Amino acid sequence: GLRTTMFPQGLLQQYDTLKDVWLPLPAMPTPRYGASTFLRGSKIHVFGGRQAKCPVAAYEVYDTETRSWTKFPSIPGKRTFSSYVMTDTSFLSLGGLQQTHAYRRPKFVRTVEVFDIEQGGWMKNERCLNMRKRRADFVAANLRGRDRKST
Repeated sequence: GLRTTMFPQGLLQQYDTLKDVWLPLPAMPTPRYGASTFLRGSKIHVFGGRQAKCPVAAYEVYDTETRSWTKFPSIPGKRTFSSYVMTDTSFLSLGGLQQTHAYRRPKFVRTVEVFDIEQGGWMKNERCLNMRKRRADFVAANLRGRDRKST
């Protein structure tokens, strides 16, 4: 979330239903807003997001059992408004809005980047396919082993 100063926070909190209070947990290493998250087992995976109007390429995982954060290799392309999908073996980073220079107009991209969970790294771009259309700020999901997207 954002502070009143419009700078992102790295807060992580857990709600105690019995006491009706929010309890603080270790903060995210990279403060941001607009990130994508997935729960896989006992770990919360956090991808991308923004700091001000700049894209964040960080990929970090919070272990709910050890209550600690681990940094993973950053998302290869810095983009905002990408969509993310979790499969049994990987995470996909899809499309987004890319701004190559500070004063250049941002462009929609067809980029698909794949994080291989077993290998612990992002696959080389030549092994990944691009989407047919350039898009950003869309919904994507994995339904019964098939990746789907919607505008």
